[in-house]
Amino acid sequence: MHFRYSVVILSITFMGSLMAQQPQPGSPFSNLPRDSQGRILPRDIPRETITTTLNGKAVTINYGRPSLEGRTVDDLLKKLPGDRMWRIGANQVTLLTTEADLDLGGQIVPAGKYSIYVYVPESGDWQLALNKDPGIELGKLLPIVSPQVAHELWPRLDGYDKNIKGSEVARVAMKPGRIGKPTEFFTMMLAPSARGMLLTMSWGDRSWTAELDAKK
Repeated sequence: MHFRYSVVILSITFMGSLMAQQPQPGSPFSNLPRDSQGRILPRDIPRETITTTLNGKAVTINYGRPSLEGRTVDDLLKKLPGDRMWRIGANQVTLLTTEADLDLGGQIVPAGKYSIYVYVPESGDWQLALNKDPGIELGKLLPIVSPQVAHELWPRLDGYDKNIKGSEVARVAMKPGRIGKPTEFFTMMLAPSARGMLLTMSWGDRSWTAELDAKK
């Protein structure tokens, strides 16, 4: 009897611990698929790498391409956290790698790797932000994640301002626009410009563009 009683207590303790680690309703992890042991797996979302050259040096962005799935951009923006920072893309952190030094609105961005976020105020211009923080391992965000994805680097869904604002390198206003043919999947493009290159994001019938210049 004592043995069975101990097993019951152990089971209750384990289940209580497991339930405490479960994502709360409405969190970015609450509706994700699970593996055979009930551990969370990210949704299968396509990733793309785009590349251009600046002064003969490569500039690359790797990002996930979520689908609207009947939603609108405004629907999604209603779910932004209190600091109004949008982790663009999906799943692993969106990463810019540049072999060239960049000039972002007069702010120098040395060659290297940077995570990309966008500040979306209640009103006014959206702002592209480059951050030295490489992201956080998914297993640290969510303890019950499947081991096969636990070490993937994800954006700071646990609070940009609280955790990594101090490692931000540059921020610049983006120019909004409208596109004739709506895009179902979130899309990023890099294109040469007179001074450097243009980074354009588009989703639905909307677009946002920022100029990334070559360092003089």
